[in-house]
Amino acid sequence: MEEYKALEDFKEIATPNQWNIHLILKPKIKQWSIKNKNYLAATKRVEYDLPPKFITNADFTF
Repeated sequence: MEEYKALEDFKEIATPNQWNIHLILKPKIKQWSIKNKNYLAATKRVEYDLPPKFITNADFTF
């Protein structure tokens, strides 16, 4: 709820230039956040020696 109120306050006091910068940076920050989350999940899987999720039933016996 605090984030929503902060956004509403920002909308009221932001200049058009500040608002444009906000609109430019918002998707970039979201994309970075998703990539960072995926990176952290991948490093944890490597740390715990777990195979990637897309390798479900691999048969490594030859």
